[in-house]
Amino acid sequence: VVREIETGRYIRVQSDLIEYSHEPQSSSIYEVSFHPFPSAIPLTVTYVVNSLRWTTRYILRTFADGRNQFQVLADIINSSPFSYHFNVTHLMAGEISLAFGSSKSSSLVATTISSKNNMDYSGIHLFSLINKSLTIEPNSILTLPIILPQIQIKISYVHTLIMTIPSIISNSDTTILSGKHKFQRLYQISNSSSFLPTGHLLLYDSSVNVLTGECNLPALAESEKYEFELGQDSDIMLVYNRTLTTNRATNSTLVTTNVLVQNYKKRKVNIRLKSICQLSMTCVFYDNKGRTLGPRLRYELVLQAKSEVAFTFSTIRMAQQN
Repeated sequence: VVREIETGRYIRVQSDLIEYSHEPQSSSIYEVSFHPFPSAIPLTVTYVVNSLRWTTRYILRTFADGRNQFQVLADIINSSPFSYHFNVTHLMAGEISLAFGSSKSSSLVATTISSKNNMDYSGIHLFSLINKSLTIEPNSILTLPIILPQIQIKISYVHTLIMTIPSIISNSDTTILSGKHKFQRLYQISNSSSFLPTGHLLLYDSSVNVLTGECNLPALAESEKYEFELGQDSDIMLVYNRTLTTNRATNSTLVTTNVLVQNYKKRKVNIRLKSICQLSMTCVFYDNKGRTLGPRLRYELVLQAKSEVAFTFSTIRMAQQN
C-alpha cells in the first residue's frame, strides 16, 4: 500500500513495482507500508531513475616506439534537475528489460553489497564497483576512469590480395600485370580482465597528437578477443607484379606473383598478407618451392624497421566446369 502524505490518500500498486510518472521531489511525498511487516527480515527497496544512466568510452593511444595505451572511461549522465548521492555504486551492463519501458540501457545501481564474488546477476554483468561516495550534480556528466590492467592491444598491418584474370587478354599466351597497395591497420583486443560493455572508441596517434579513427566497440566477454581494421598506413606498402601464362588447350592459367613488402617505419611491425581468388574462379596456391598451399595464401612475419622482404608464389586457375 502506498500513502500520499500530502492528501492522506492510499494507492494500491503491484507488490514489486512503484512507478513515478515524474521525478520524485527532494522531500518525501510517499510512504510505503508492508502488511504484515516482516520485522525479522531485512528489506531492500530498489527504484529506477530514468534520468540517470551511464555509458562507456574507450581511448586507444599509439606511440612512435610501438607502445600503446588503452583507457576506459565511464560517463554517468544526470539529465534531471536533482542531485544524487551514492555511498557505494555498481555499474551494471547487459540486456536490462524494464516492465514499464521499451528501452534497454545500462543501469546505475546503489547497494550496500561490497563484494563482487557473492553476486549472481543472471546474465547482467558487473562492469565496475565504485566503493566510495559519489555525488552527481543536476544536469551534469560525471566521468570516471576505470582501471582494467589485463587488457592487451596488438597492432598488425594486413592486406588481402585478390587474384583476378582480366576479361580481355592479349593474343599472346603471356600477360604481365602490376600494382601497389597500402596495408590496413589491424587492432586486436585481448580482454582477460572482465566484461567490457559496448562503447565508442577513439584512436589517437600520440606521436603527432592526431585523431586517426573511431568506431564502436561491441560488448566483450571475459577472455574474449576482438579484431577490427581501421584505416590505411602509407608507411607499409605492397608492390607486386604478376605473370599470367594461359594454356589454351586446357583453358587454365598459371599466375606467378612476385611480392615486395616495404616497411618505412622506424620500428619493427607485424605483417599479415592473404591472397585469395575472386569468387568466380577455382584456384590452387603454391609456394616458391612448389608445395601446395590450398585455395588461399596466408603469410605472416615480423618486418624489421626500415626494411623490406620479397617472395614469390604461384597460382593455378583451374578450367571452369560447364
